[in-house]
Amino acid sequence: TNKNEEEDVNSIFGANEIFIAENFPSASGLVKPAQYKKVEGRFRILQVARVAKEKNILFSIKTLEACDFNVELDIVGSIYDQDYYQKCKQECSNLPSNIKVNFIGALKPDEIRGLYSKYDVFLSPTLGENYGHAIFESLINGLPVIISNKTMWDDLSQNKAGYDLELEEQGFSNAIKYLYSLNESEIKVWRANSQKYAAKKINLTEIKKEYKQLFRIESSK
Repeated sequence: TNKNEEEDVNSIFGANEIFIAENFPSASGLVKPAQYKKVEGRFRILQVARVAKEKNILFSIKTLEACDFNVELDIVGSIYDQDYYQKCKQECSNLPSNIKVNFIGALKPDEIRGLYSKYDVFLSPTLGENYGHAIFESLINGLPVIISNKTMWDDLSQNKAGYDLELEEQGFSNAIKYLYSLNESEIKVWRANSQKYAAKKINLTEIKKEYKQLFRIESSK
């Protein structure tokens, strides 16, 4: 689905004929975002991910420990790894009273799309994604993201759409603190930029061409 995967295949199997065909984004995410209101004295964070080690939820929880303001992290996703879930719950029990973590469980796509206007930022310190559909859905719905640099979504800070960071807790904490410090007008600029960034990053016409080449489909359309 990308150049990095092509390089990985060639490094193992040697030079081959390889077609790159990017992941198709969910077209249903291309909607006008609902009205957002910043709640003073409170910072609301959304993470959409199954509860599993590779999604790095334990890291998410630890990054909040440095926050001296009211923070609420809602994790939407099924519990995939019970042992890892218990470690996360144990870490939550050590958090100060100004920080709350809620495990919401799995929701339907339509239910998730109704959440984006209710949060200040999307968090994903993932250990690796070949695409990251939840990240795209967040951006295209106008919610800035703070993610690891282990995905295809880069140059976020330059576009004021979020941050793609090394997996280091202090860096994530600093990004959360900075976005918390913005007033409603300022954060709305970041929200608008998130949509612009996602739309610019995805070229559906080119993706369709890639799949036609992959399946040897001849078409003038």
